[in-house]
Amino acid sequence: MVRHVRTILGDVATFHPSPARRAVALRAAAAVGVPLATLAALGRPEWGLYAVFGAFAAIYGGSVAHRTRWRHQGFVGLLLAGATVSGAAVGVLDARAWPAVAVAAAWGVVAAHFSDRQRWLPPGPLFLVFAAGACAARPTQAYEVAAAAAVALGTTAWALLLGALEERRAAVDREPHHGRSTFPLHPERHRMHLVRVAAVVVVAGGTATLLSIPHPYWAMVAAVAPISVPRLRAQVARGVQRSAGTVVGVLLAAALLALDLPVWGVVLAATVLQSAAELTVTRNYAVAMVFITPLALLMGHLGHPEPVGAMVVGRLVETLLGVAVGIGAAWLTRHRPPAPAAPTAA
Repeated sequence: MVRHVRTILGDVATFHPSPARRAVALRAAAAVGVPLATLAALGRPEWGLYAVFGAFAAIYGGSVAHRTRWRHQGFVGLLLAGATVSGAAVGVLDARAWPAVAVAAAWGVVAAHFSDRQRWLPPGPLFLVFAAGACAARPTQAYEVAAAAAVALGTTAWALLLGALEERRAAVDREPHHGRSTFPLHPERHRMHLVRVAAVVVVAGGTATLLSIPHPYWAMVAAVAPISVPRLRAQVARGVQRSAGTVVGVLLAAALLALDLPVWGVVLAATVLQSAAELTVTRNYAVAMVFITPLALLMGHLGHPEPVGAMVVGRLVETLLGVAVGIGAAWLTRHRPPAPAAPTAA
């Protein structure tokens, strides 16, 4: 047991070699920063949440420029926009807590299916669950559903344009790299994975809802994080990394929120945090969470301000709840080699 714990902790603390991430980080920062600045100039900074989810299309497709990358990013961007719009539609409802869990689970299954088939990088359903859940949690006026669609699709188009401009600067056309599929498309295991994604979202989100915790989508996102990678050892390490990074990240978030930054300060902070997250996410997931956590809290606070103390404590509690659900599901559904056949009598 002690040996296994040491192995997991070693995985958690490992810093992987740094790949060529500068271009991806700059692209992601520009994809977030320009739309947020535009919305701030238009007097609609509260719609920044929709822009962030559209901008996530920029991080897909890997760090290698390729002429077909825009198709991959465009498809994921359309799914992100769909999750954003459906979440905003749920946000119109007065009683939206349980519909929010349902819509997040549905998008989780859709994202997990296409991630496995198309070899998404980053893999898994986390960003679509995040988009659907966060937008569903925000109280929304009916006209803002159309705004969510326009902002998310517009930001996706901007992210694709940035990728195209980067491609024009590339001197050499390289082979596309989308990473390996999270799970082999063995039909039975693939179906199990989809069921597992739906189950952890419903259990984590449902538990948070029953306990009246204010932001159940934080638990839902944390629950799918461990099972977005293959093999139990890596899943446990991912869960521990998310928890540890969130602990530090909420402290940074509390400091930033305590400054009561003006809108332009929030735009600048979000741009820097997004770039830092992209620079570190392939090296160590825990370090990336230090930047991702305050980015998420800043965007949520911008759209729907609330007391800082309650928000950061809720983020930590729900993250730990979601990670526990995700790791528990990973252990219960771990791959077990078939037992050896019993010897037969001669």
